[in-house]
Amino acid sequence: MLDFTERLIRGGVVDLCQLIIDSTSAMKRNDDLGEKSKNHERGALDQCYKFQFLTDAGQTPLIIVRRDGEEYDSIGMKNIEDRILKLKKIADKYNKNIEYFIADAGYFDLNIL
Repeated sequence: MLDFTERLIRGGVVDLCQLIIDSTSAMKRNDDLGEKSKNHERGALDQCYKFQFLTDAGQTPLIIVRRDGEEYDSIGMKNIEDRILKLKKIADKYNKNIEYFIADAGYFDLNIL
């Protein structure tokens, strides 16, 4: 995905001055897919995933990481940290500045800061 992201940066498609990171859970459905019910069931760890997204200010996905289970964002930061550092190197290569890094409260852990 970083190769594709580099092409977006090189082509001027994304604006790296503001990066946004957040996570969302995807859980198995408790109802029939053919029904219109919106009930969901919190799945077991092997039936629930968390997706971590890093986007630019226009919400263009730059990095997406799938994690198992419902873990805290601060724990999941370890899974994406190396990719963020690689993205920083790519930004430097094309003389792009990252001015802001926006994350929700789940990422505010002393080790992350």
